[in-house]
Amino acid sequence: MNPVLLLLAYAGPLLFGFSLYIWLCKEPEPVEALVVAWAVGWVAICAICIVGDQLLRIALDSVFFSIVTTSLLIPASGLLVIFRRRLTVLKSRLRIPPDLRSQGPIAALALLTCFTILMFYMALITPPDSTDALVYHMQLPKRAFETGHLPATPGLGWIELSTAWSGLVETQQLWIYLGGGEVNELFVRPIMPIFSTLLGLIVFRDVRRHFGLLAAGLAVPLLFSLNEFTSLTTVLWDEVPVALYSYLAVRQYLEVSPGTRPKIVSAFFGGAAGLVKYDGLLLLLAIVAVSTIVVFRQNRGDSRRGVFRGARESAREMLLILGIGILASSPLLLRNLLIFGNPIYPFIWGGVNTEQLPYFTADYSWNDYVRFRIYEAIVIFGSLVTACIAIGVFRWRNWTKPEKCLLAILILYLPGYLYQSLAGSHIRYLAPVLPIGAVLAGRNFSWWLVESESRDRIRGAGIVGLLIGLVVALFALADVKPVYLLQYIVTFAAVGAVSIIAVALRTFKRTGRGRGRAAVAVVIVGIVLLPGFLAVAAQKYPPRETAWDFSLLPQDPGRFLEQRLGDDWRMWQWINQNVPVNSTILTFEARLFYLDREVIFGADHILLPTYSMRLVDAVAYIRALGVTFVLDSPWSHVPGINRIFLARSVIFQNLENQTYLALFHAEGDVKLYAFTGP
Repeated sequence: MNPVLLLLAYAGPLLFGFSLYIWLCKEPEPVEALVVAWAVGWVAICAICIVGDQLLRIALDSVFFSIVTTSLLIPASGLLVIFRRRLTVLKSRLRIPPDLRSQGPIAALALLTCFTILMFYMALITPPDSTDALVYHMQLPKRAFETGHLPATPGLGWIELSTAWSGLVETQQLWIYLGGGEVNELFVRPIMPIFSTLLGLIVFRDVRRHFGLLAAGLAVPLLFSLNEFTSLTTVLWDEVPVALYSYLAVRQYLEVSPGTRPKIVSAFFGGAAGLVKYDGLLLLLAIVAVSTIVVFRQNRGDSRRGVFRGARESAREMLLILGIGILASSPLLLRNLLIFGNPIYPFIWGGVNTEQLPYFTADYSWNDYVRFRIYEAIVIFGSLVTACIAIGVFRWRNWTKPEKCLLAILILYLPGYLYQSLAGSHIRYLAPVLPIGAVLAGRNFSWWLVESESRDRIRGAGIVGLLIGLVVALFALADVKPVYLLQYIVTFAAVGAVSIIAVALRTFKRTGRGRGRAAVAVVIVGIVLLPGFLAVAAQKYPPRETAWDFSLLPQDPGRFLEQRLGDDWRMWQWINQNVPVNSTILTFEARLFYLDREVIFGADHILLPTYSMRLVDAVAYIRALGVTFVLDSPWSHVPGINRIFLARSVIFQNLENQTYLALFHAEGDVKLYAFTGP
């Protein structure tokens, strides 16, 4: 490991993004400069890696790292020298604003700082054990470092699908590994806490500027009160980055600035969100729709000519935003079109190796789909963020145009969330619009706490109570009642009840200034943020839970992973130590980050012919592929995307057939089979 190059892997993209910001922004501001620099720098790295590797077939190795780093730093240094006066302006603004120097804001910010420190601390002491990180978010960069190329294998199996959307987070890790000279997950653990901190900073900055300090002090805790989303602030998943890029796209609506530059910036970051995860593109479409409508209404007038003018200008607006957005996400879209046959693979029209698409609909009943919709309704309605947005209806006449635009974007995104047919009933699928929700909720919550009249306080309490009752009723209707949804409801009910009490007592308005106001600020922020604190501290996965059983002390990595992953971890370790290095394993186990052997995944498209073979022919087929062992784990039977294929696998339906397979090693119920005979 070279510490200097590792540091350069982080600093290089940041410096490049910062230089572009200084070049394009005449009035730079510290928080905005930091957030935009980080965001733009990693977009550049993602685009360069995808274009260089998968379109130009350039190896992603240390030579590539050196050439690209040099190519970024030279123009960055030149821009900083040319626009050095703007650096002076930026430096002059590095001071604490007067409204943040009183005891109340200082106390609340101290609490938020403690939360930030906890995020970094837990990320640094906790070995990765979350499912999606081990399946692809961390596995794909590891494979890319080993081979020099990002994996791109069309197919509908879990691992194959993940390669179609290996974007910004994966290339970011690969870049850091290239700088460090080795795959060491310690190098990349700070990534998500940095993204999370920057998201909180920019939300706080914008809400404070447009809606006041109290609204800002509530918006950030409301965002991180969503415990499932907050549990992802310390692990390498896509949700926090896509939330940051999505917010950078929509925040332009808070700035009432003329001209096309804000629209171009919005479109760029909307497209950049698509480089992180496909639902970023759904947000881009929502932005396009809202912008088109706004421009049409501004230009339509009362005459027929005005209508035509409005249609013309709105069409121009749509093409501008959509064009810039697609251009920003084009490296990924073009790669998918060329390799997978579909830029948004495998949605809408399938693509290469999508013959098994009917499996996904055939294995779910109408009862399943009804259950999924109930789960989604509970997730949407069962949070204080939703309640505060709903309370805003009582001040609707005072909503500003930016607030209405943000609400419209949020609502237009929801059909994409509801499209999730495979039980997409988790807050993380709402990540692109969660910052929008927090901004609106913070503004409305501050109004409810301080500005509302007695009648509105009562009606607001009624809204919270109604939503609590609604999610309880929906949970009662569900035929399967997951524990994580019950935790959503309990958390929402507890935080909602405390909020009603705080509003009823008018605690914040009556305390005036000084220590009393500081104490009230800490209590309110602390209660709202408590689910987030617990989610980060508990480090429980799948990331849906708030739990009290946590330890803040560093643990031995091996012992921690054995405790979390159980027999699977013990089997992986045994295989790494005892199975020949040149072996190939057939398995439906997708969490391959800790398994250092060649694997053919059970749902790989190459195995599709075996679904219609006799067992003897299927065994001969997979042995011809070089398979020497078959690994089976009870965990691998659980994910729905695995069950679809596992039920059709001739091999895995006949593992106990000793004519062809014999038990080679077992760790509890996790079993490794070898072939019998020559």
